[in-house]
Amino acid sequence: MPRSLNTHARSTVLWGLAAFLCAQFGLNVAMDRWRAEVRDPEFAFRLQRLQKRMAAERQRPLIVMLGSSRTAMGVRPEALPAEFAESPTAPLVFNFGVTGAGPVQQLLYLHRLLAAGVRPRFLFVEVMPILMFREHEEEVAAVQRGGLRDLAVLHRYCDDPAWPYFQWCHLRAAPWYSFRFFFLERFAPSWVPWESRQSLWWDGLDAFGWVRYPRDTVTADELERAKVYGRLHYLATMRNGHIQATPDRALREILDLCRRHGIATALYVMPEGTEFASWYSTASRDEFDGYLAGLRRGYAVPVIDARDWIADAGFVEYQHLLATGAAEFTERFGREVLTPLLHDKLAASGKIDRRANPD
Repeated sequence: MPRSLNTHARSTVLWGLAAFLCAQFGLNVAMDRWRAEVRDPEFAFRLQRLQKRMAAERQRPLIVMLGSSRTAMGVRPEALPAEFAESPTAPLVFNFGVTGAGPVQQLLYLHRLLAAGVRPRFLFVEVMPILMFREHEEEVAAVQRGGLRDLAVLHRYCDDPAWPYFQWCHLRAAPWYSFRFFFLERFAPSWVPWESRQSLWWDGLDAFGWVRYPRDTVTADELERAKVYGRLHYLATMRNGHIQATPDRALREILDLCRRHGIATALYVMPEGTEFASWYSTASRDEFDGYLAGLRRGYAVPVIDARDWIADAGFVEYQHLLATGAAEFTERFGREVLTPLLHDKLAASGKIDRRANPD
């Protein structure tokens, strides 16, 4: 090969490599500074909607429901009692439920909300038994969704404090590959199998953060498959559950952080279907109930236990609520929890019991 062609080929390869590296670096910078929806679309699109609501209704005190996908599909602010829509000074209730978010990710999201200037008057924090029974459930997702600032908090919740930094660098070495499914779902959704799509959790958001299940009913076959899946993935944890140190520490840090920022806080447990609830052993259920009671006493926070609020017909698969179940749950939550809150009864009582209306 002539020397000139050899030099030209080498130059082309080097320029191509430089362009590739610049593209990877540029995407990393963009994800951390301007385009957070690439790495964590659920959080980013929820924050956009929340900020839009806050700008439009500045006079209304803000209540944020911080939770998991159970919250995302179960808290439907438009179904609150009429006084919340009719009164210009009634609280603005926003659903900030994110898939798989337990105490560790909730803590990261609270830090992000505060950094974005969002300081709710009242923060409701979901407590899910399954996630309290698992020691390291959330860290992998938290690394993928997180920015560098998140790692400063996350590393304190890992057995090896260096692990999240190593994993983050591994993901960010080729972000166009690591986050390819986001780009495919945005620009070529037909290339992503339906069962692998995650865009429901951000494209389906309404103005108040609620995600509607695509259908209004489920079939008996779907329920049976959900039962088999649930028993495979959750039964052992629920039968032998013990409160683990990592989620407990993260939840306490959330409560401490809210206290420092003057944010009133309450804890809540979302509804569960009877089939799902039957998988808990008596010992596991008692331990979880005792744990909630300890937090209520120690932090003087209200605890709303709504596990038995909704009949089975309101569920997708014994955990997540259909639109009808979400409407029923939210209306009751507004009537039994938020309305007393408006009259300062919730803060005074210290607890809302699931068996009785405090009024």
